[in-house]
Amino acid sequence: MPSRFKSKRVRIVLGLVLILVVLTVAAFGYYEYRLQQGRLIPSVPKPPLVAGCHEYTKSQGWRTVECLTPEQVRHIPPPQPHVSPLAQGGGNGVVGGAHLNTVTESPITFAGVNINMIAYPPPFLLGWIGSETDSKSGPDGFSIQLNTNTYPGRNSHTYWDQFVVQSFTPLNGAGLNSQPCSSGSACRVDVFGIWQIDLNVACSTPPGCGNLNGYSCSCVLITAQILTASYIALVQGFVEPAAGTPYGDLVSLAILGDGTFYSVVVPDYYGLSVQGHWQQASGTILGAGGGSRAQFATPSAVQTTLSVTFAGPVLLEHTYIDKTTAESNNLGYIGSPQMAFSGCCTITVSTFSFV
Repeated sequence: MPSRFKSKRVRIVLGLVLILVVLTVAAFGYYEYRLQQGRLIPSVPKPPLVAGCHEYTKSQGWRTVECLTPEQVRHIPPPQPHVSPLAQGGGNGVVGGAHLNTVTESPITFAGVNINMIAYPPPFLLGWIGSETDSKSGPDGFSIQLNTNTYPGRNSHTYWDQFVVQSFTPLNGAGLNSQPCSSGSACRVDVFGIWQIDLNVACSTPPGCGNLNGYSCSCVLITAQILTASYIALVQGFVEPAAGTPYGDLVSLAILGDGTFYSVVVPDYYGLSVQGHWQQASGTILGAGGGSRAQFATPSAVQTTLSVTFAGPVLLEHTYIDKTTAESNNLGYIGSPQMAFSGCCTITVSTFSFV
């Protein structure tokens, strides 16, 4: 039998085995760490809804910590808008959730993306993972992205927001503490936060969208996480009304597999919270930033669960392919996205992908 047919058969068998194992194992991680809007697992209270960065520990509860300064943010590769077709696997893009109800009374009020990373070697034993390398940040560079749609905002500009965990090698050859740092895993830094992006400014300087003046990040340093067979991370974002202003506050929460919790609250500078602006959400694990690519070693598998809640009953719910972000990976989807419903206003989209 020609080798290419053997290879294809092996990939099919591998895919079927991964589907069965991911369904039974990865789902446990999702429900164990699941968050609802502003409400964590029973033992963790709701974080403070005040502007700034916050961290939760069992010994101290929620406490306010320092956000990164604008100068430190300059060393973070920003999530780059796409300037060419996004490629996950065979150009499939990132699966998102939306509805066809264009009535402005039903915008998105909450969204969350949960990642369960699982990888198996023959004979598919749990507890091992192949390497992952980012095209710009090197070993273990990646991001967990929760992306909004683009929307019209102030000054007739187009805006885009992202709630994200990023693991990367700092830009410009320096650490976030301004110490010299060459590329490599020893320099890797993990941050969590909210990017608010003015696309007109970010993309004003050719080529691409590299004008850093168009990017604003409310970010905080977090515990570094290495991709293992049991890696779990959940990122969510939602809108909170703000007294005395037509714009609300943007709130993002992150919970990592080691049990650490973080929260970032920032004023909605550009108007995502304006009625009708937030209509779509998507997310998964991708390159660290700046249009980079996360390259996973074979065999690797990822379960992505996206939850989206609307302000009112949704009409003609559906999945869609989002190509807003230029970050990508080399994973291919297994089957079609699975969509479920909860109450009147929440859809959940689950996907499995592997290489």
